[in-house]
Amino acid sequence: MVAAVSDLIAVAPSRDKLPKAELEVMLGSSPWRAGVDVLATLVQRHRDRAYFLGFGAQTLPESTSEPADVTAGLRALGESKLATKGCDALFVNRVGVPETGFGGPTNTGLLLRTSPAGVAADDAGPPVPKPALAAWILERLRSSLT
Repeated sequence: MVAAVSDLIAVAPSRDKLPKAELEVMLGSSPWRAGVDVLATLVQRHRDRAYFLGFGAQTLPESTSEPADVTAGLRALGESKLATKGCDALFVNRVGVPETGFGGPTNTGLLLRTSPAGVAADDAGPPVPKPALAAWILERLRSSLT
């Protein structure tokens, strides 16, 4: 499962393009409501028929630069999302860092998997090209998928 299709939905959608000044006023008055959580809904409906891998793109405070702090921050956010979504595994990565994540050629992060003993985490290491990262994720999940 990739992408948050509609985390937020406009409470009162407009048929017309709204002027910037009107949008700025609306943003201050919470014109949004939560959308359907697609991943959590599918997990709930099809838990017995599928293995679910979610993806969590996360930001961390700019002051978070030490590798151990980045790993701990991503793990905490990822474990929370893993529990909320109910999926079997979650790849959590940091966005907003040059050359990785959205729009960049490489990525890295943590693969979290549920187990009877708790949550297991595998660190993908330094950023690698996205196809190589996809192969790494699939290799880690191979035993769960067969």
